[in-house]
Amino acid sequence: MSVPITKIAPQSQSQRAKAVIGALREGGPAIIAEGRDANSFLHLVAAGRCIEAGVVNRMANEARGVVFLALSRQQAERLGLRRLGPANPKRWSWGVSASIEARDGVDTGISAMDRARTIAVASSMSATPDDVVSPGHVFPIIAHSGGLLSWQAVAEAAVEAVELAGCGEAAALCHILTDLGDAATWGDLPTLTALRGLPVATISDLLVFRHSEGDSLEQAFACAFQ
Repeated sequence: MSVPITKIAPQSQSQRAKAVIGALREGGPAIIAEGRDANSFLHLVAAGRCIEAGVVNRMANEARGVVFLALSRQQAERLGLRRLGPANPKRWSWGVSASIEARDGVDTGISAMDRARTIAVASSMSATPDDVVSPGHVFPIIAHSGGLLSWQAVAEAAVEAVELAGCGEAAALCHILTDLGDAATWGDLPTLTALRGLPVATISDLLVFRHSEGDSLEQAFACAFQ
């Protein structure tokens, strides 16, 4: 008998946050929930800098939503990206940019390998506007300045989790849909068999962890990568 994901996930906020950050650091996906109620949507997330085609394929086949790339404001500026129109406060805190493609190393742009290439190129800390072209098959979301301490939304949570993992300032993320095509919420976790076993944290979990342990963790990674 399989065990529902909610039964095997770490129980404390710190443990849930650490499990997600650890998974991102290892290159695998994790789940970030907007909250723990019926209206809180779920997102499959991975670090953009080290993403592989298999993770993008998993987002397309198992999460089933659109694959976005959440970027810090600084990373968006490195790429020369600007938001399109006014921000939508119901979904993304700052705004969606024009879709992008890696300038080099892609074919049609739509394959999992091509999208992984675009995400990795756009997530590089040395990226420049010349590295990408528009339109493309990856949809950037520019996160709010100040991260979770300024705005509690999934794009900020994803970018912050990747930063805490020491993996740059960009996160691939995808809405998770149910078998019926509805946006999955916290209550759907036990039914998401394809994603069972992945670590799950809420935005609140990551915010609390950021307040309590984030600074010391970032300092540890800074020393490790010197």
